Amino acid sequence: MKHFFGLVILAFIPSLFLNSQVPMNAWRDHFPYKHAKDVITVKGRIYAATDRGIFYYIKKTGELRKLSKANVLSDIDISAIEKIPSRDAFIIAYENANIDIYEGHHVTNIPDIKQSAVHGERKVHNISFRNNEAWLSTDIGIIVLDIQKKEVKETYSVGSGEGLKILETTFFNEYIYAAAEDGLYKAPLEGVNLLDFNNWELVSDFSDSNNAFVSVTTFNDYLFTIQKTSANNTLHKKRSSSVWERFNDMSISDPLRLLESRNKLIVIEEKNLSVFNQNLKKKFNFSDYGYGVPDMNDAVFDSDQKLWVADNYYGLIMRKREGAVGTYKLNAPSFASVNDIVAKKGDVWVAAGSPDNRFSEKGMYRFSEGKWKNFNRYTYDVLDTVKNISSLAIDPNNHNRVCGGSYGYGIVEFENAAFNIYNEIDYPLETVPGFDHGYAFIADVAFDNTSDLWITSSQTENPVFEMKQNGDWNTYNFDNTNFGFEKEVGDILITESGVKWLILPNFGFIVFDGKGHREKLPLKDENGEHINAQINCFAQDKNGNIWAGTSKGIVVYYSPENVFRDNNYTASRIIVENRYLLEFESITDIYVDGGNRKWIGTRNSGVFFIGENGKKQIHHFNAQNSPIPSNIITSIGINEESGEVFIGTGKGLVSYKSNATEGNDNYEDVYVYPNPVRESFDGEITITGLMNNTVVKITDVAGNLVFEDEANGGTLTWDGKNSHGQRVNTGVYFVFCGNKGGNNSCVTKFMVINK
Repeated sequence: MKHFFGLVILAFIPSLFLNSQVPMNAWRDHFPYKHAKDVITVKGRIYAATDRGIFYYIKKTGELRKLSKANVLSDIDISAIEKIPSRDAFIIAYENANIDIYEGHHVTNIPDIKQSAVHGERKVHNISFRNNEAWLSTDIGIIVLDIQKKEVKETYSVGSGEGLKILETTFFNEYIYAAAEDGLYKAPLEGVNLLDFNNWELVSDFSDSNNAFVSVTTFNDYLFTIQKTSANNTLHKKRSSSVWERFNDMSISDPLRLLESRNKLIVIEEKNLSVFNQNLKKKFNFSDYGYGVPDMNDAVFDSDQKLWVADNYYGLIMRKREGAVGTYKLNAPSFASVNDIVAKKGDVWVAAGSPDNRFSEKGMYRFSEGKWKNFNRYTYDVLDTVKNISSLAIDPNNHNRVCGGSYGYGIVEFENAAFNIYNEIDYPLETVPGFDHGYAFIADVAFDNTSDLWITSSQTENPVFEMKQNGDWNTYNFDNTNFGFEKEVGDILITESGVKWLILPNFGFIVFDGKGHREKLPLKDENGEHINAQINCFAQDKNGNIWAGTSKGIVVYYSPENVFRDNNYTASRIIVENRYLLEFESITDIYVDGGNRKWIGTRNSGVFFIGENGKKQIHHFNAQNSPIPSNIITSIGINEESGEVFIGTGKGLVSYKSNATEGNDNYEDVYVYPNPVRESFDGEITITGLMNNTVVKITDVAGNLVFEDEANGGTLTWDGKNSHGQRVNTGVYFVFCGNKGGNNSCVTKFMVINK
């Protein structure tokens, strides 16, 4: 065994870190859960559906938890959920007509409708039940699901035979009633072929019978429906043999949805709901949370007669009998939008703006110590003047100082709970020529090693500004007349040596060092040939090379220190299997992890995770094979202390725990988790806190080598098996760590427990 110098011995550390550690290779979602659309009660739990997932409240413990594609669900874009009668289970329907049955924290997926050859939209709007069947109201008609067999039984086209959009169904006096976009339809449940659209009859008892009907339900021998009118919606009711009549409760002005829950009728309006007993006498109205303005979507009573409301902005609302109100909302980003991700010292910041919407009020979010905090005009009044924060930078010497670039309104600086605003009114920043405030298009912000902030400004005469730490400003125009109106500039990268690379998306780069050296660098390959592509992003790797993402794949600038020395300095393209690396992909972001591997986001194909030199693909994560909600990748950032990779998409933010972190300067913080490794654990054992280029050897107490490998940056993972692929025996194992130079090392240990 190799002799280790400068040995540091770390004491046996029990599983102090296990509860705070995300398991290796695990996914987490970071979706906004405040936009609740449906609510149900199942076995002492209140489930609220949002677009991206479901969160639920456990009444017995008071806990809030969530279900999403990251842990159990099969899809995103939930459109409806409904409890299965007489079972502690419920159906989850998605906008693409994918179906899940959730029971006992297990999901059975029924993808038949999603995978069918039907073209166009097929969203499931509502679910009703009859016998052991679920009747799905969809964009293509009514689809009947056999719950026991977990398969599609029938598909009914209503009306003209072309498959009307059905919003809701109910069963009344041996008929099925369907609320559709051009009327209320009915058909007998027995004695006719419902597959024949001619057997579906338009209910013509109303004036304007061809108007849309948005809701229909049965309650206490009454049939209720809501007819959409040119003014306010109208609520109708009828008994078995009676004619339709208006439900004349004057307090209901614009009904949107009808519900039956625990022998009560609930009529929902946007900002109010009314509850009626079995005699159709009003019990109460609910329109005041004690704050804000309600935006109600659904409601249900639980067994304690508490009313639970799914609110489009405030999440899950509970009203007790006596009128007290409670709000239940997961800690999460306020919005799904992601345009830029940066991280430092364990803090992850996300910019939610976009160059496509200069009026965006979504602000930015920070993830720190496992909690999200939202910064926008709704949480901080000062941010009402800085809309559309679309780029971010963290001061390398003070991670509490963060600057955001607004595509329209300048710069916001946040430090120690205080904000500073910099715009063209009081500072040298510029707007697009001929336009006023609101047109200072900040394309990117970046700090250099001395904490000076560099700012790129699109469509302005001066494309680069420098805000020095002492408050002075510098302006850079490169003696170039090609900047100004409709002339876009992109991101700025500052190398370890202080050289600045500025993207000119449709040309190449301007490279300068602020000391008189400047080079205009067109996008050319190693043969001097122009590459006809747009440059979107770049990153510098651990070897100093610059990887640039274009609309036609990846190019690499090796030895970038030669940019001012070599008159023919060009990019190189990596060839993999006789093709240029990702040549058919439009690259949106590149991030280099602690092991010098590259995480590459694309416009349409998800994330490619490749090895250090680009020749080996480690993973390809997309919406089809992973919890990533969309193949449109907007940004990638890595918490370099934990190795968690944050991936921004067109439909929200997720993260993946990778096996690489930034290497430490010493071995003082090395630890193993989980520790002890119990018999139930089947993941990867992680040794972290290592220096770069650490060689790790694991032995048993007798000194027999069971595993050896080199760390990825500051982390190494092991599956707990020996060279024969067998799980190692119960016992204490020693971890010997040393850098390649042999001048630093440490030893720690952990325990494995088997049955």
